[in-house]
Amino acid sequence: MRPPGLKSTFKVPKTLLDVEVHSLLEEARSTGIREFTMISLCLNTGLRCSELVGLTIECIRTYEVITNTLMLPATIAKGNISRDIPLRADLREELKQFFYWKISNNEPTELTDPLFVSKYTHNKLNPRDFQRITKDISLKAIGRSINPHVFRHTFATRLLSVSNLRIVQQALGHVNIQTTQIYTHPSNSDISEAINRI
Repeated sequence: MRPPGLKSTFKVPKTLLDVEVHSLLEEARSTGIREFTMISLCLNTGLRCSELVGLTIECIRTYEVITNTLMLPATIAKGNISRDIPLRADLREELKQFFYWKISNNEPTELTDPLFVSKYTHNKLNPRDFQRITKDISLKAIGRSINPHVFRHTFATRLLSVSNLRIVQQALGHVNIQTTQIYTHPSNSDISEAINRI
């Protein structure tokens, strides 16, 4: 228990369990390839909501192929700091399938066109659109409403479990490593495993 008057310096970020990630992706897949690709991309790159909807085709596709790295320009990155995020082979395949779907649905596919657009107007999505999509899918999949930032927290926590703070800091685009340290919180399974070792 904290002494009276002493405030906590940070809140433990909310994250998803592996089983919840699986359920969310399955529900998103049944909703549509756009929704699935958006959520999968966030879970595997740690993009912020505003960064995701700000992506253009050239961020993930050049010379008519999906790139190995997502290139996030300073114009859409928070703090105007560009960053490159490596894309796993399975994620690149998902993006390739999504791009084929865009072509077959006559969506704009020039390099400077938005990656994610409205199904009906083909206008660029805004953060509220993705927040609504996330809310609807999470309610169906896991029985509670979450916001897109939970995907970022989940990515960061999973990445930290197999790397270190500096790598997570770079991937998330944090200027200050103190910001990244919120992800060093131990989970109940971490604590249980440690106790069982003594």
